[in-house]
Order: sequence, then structure tokens, then C-alpha cells
Amino acid sequence: MADLEEILSAQLETCQLLLELTAQERLAILAGNIQTLEEIVAQKEAQVAALAVLEARRAEAVHAWAGQLGAPQGASPMALTDLLPYLDATTAARLRHLRDGILASVIELQRQSQGVRLLVETALDRAQAVRAFLIGLACEQPGYTAAGKPAEAVVDGLMLDGKL
Repeated sequence: MADLEEILSAQLETCQLLLELTAQERLAILAGNIQTLEEIVAQKEAQVAALAVLEARRAEAVHAWAGQLGAPQGASPMALTDLLPYLDATTAARLRHLRDGILASVIELQRQSQGVRLLVETALDRAQAVRAFLIGLACEQPGYTAAGKPAEAVVDGLMLDGKL
């Protein structure tokens, strides 16, 4: 059972490291520091790969312990929560605590990642709007407009009136 606890502890540490990296990623985006952002993304990719390996090891360990403890095994992989009733109370509490910490970290990681994604989307939208505006300034203005209506230019599907 110690191997399963070690795997869960490593998963929790990796999730917490991913949370720290995501916070740094957000700061790098806000600062416009592309070099730092590239380094952080590379570190996050390595941690996600490590987490995938740990998850595979966790599934194998749960399966092995289920067989040793005589837990019924179905066609689908057994979850850690399915194994807990077959363990002594102290061990089950330790494993449940680690599992809860991992789940809380994953939920927070999803929340922070969504925030980073929104920051990036906003920055891209702004860059696209500025690009379209600048192209519109450089383009030839239409030769005819209705009386009292300002000239508009269509750039990448956006109607621009020069008042951005």
C-alpha cells in the first residue's frame, strides 16, 4: 500500500507544481514576457507528461491491490474509492485525504487555466482589432457613402468606421 501512497503523494505534488506554474504563466502573460512564458509552458508540458505516467502507475497499483484484497473487479478499471472499503480505517483515511487533495488541486488548476485562456483570448482579440484598424487606415477609402454616413472599410469581416 506504501507504493500507492507514494504515487498519490507524487500526483499531489505535481498538481501543486502545475498550480504554481499556472500562476507564473498568468503573470508572464500580463507582463508580455514571451521568453518566460515559453519556459513556463515547456515546464508545464513536462509536468503534465509526468502526471500521465503517475496516473498510469496509480491505476496499475489500484488494480494490483484490488486483486490482493479480494475486491470484485469488473470490466472497467477500479477506482481508488472502490478500494477504500477493503482497507483498514487509518490507511483508507490517508488515501482519501491524498485523493481529496488531488481533486481540489485539479479543480483549482482548471479554474486558473480557464483564466489564463481568457487572458490569451482577450489579448488576441485586441491584437486582431488593432491589426484590422491599421489595415483600414492604410486601405483606400470607399468612393461613395450615403449622405451623413461615415465611410466604412471592411477588413477580415469587420466593419470599421475609423473611430476605434
